[in-house]
Amino acid sequence: MSWDKNTISFSDIDAVIDALKDIGIDYKLSVLTRVVGRGLNDDYMGREFWELRRLEYGNTVYLEKIEQDAECDTDDIITSHKFTKSTEPKDWVAIIQTDKTGEYTEGVE
Repeated sequence: MSWDKNTISFSDIDAVIDALKDIGIDYKLSVLTRVVGRGLNDDYMGREFWELRRLEYGNTVYLEKIEQDAECDTDDIITSHKFTKSTEPKDWVAIIQTDKTGEYTEGVE
């Protein structure tokens, strides 16, 4: 067994914010929840937690989530998902716990 787990962010939110700033569009950024990182990179970077966020501008909403796996070699992944305001899920689960078999259970803060 090795310990090669990292927390990896594939979220588009920071890039979208940069683009919105460049073209002068107002936006609202809020924190959905915080989650403790369990990757080696979290330790050596001194990161205590990750903020999972909601970005809103115009009629567009981005929501972040993390999929965390108990397996020590499976990276924990943060992704963002784009919606219109009318299709934004009201029951968004920001923390998903997975196991090596791929079965999902809802996470909690």
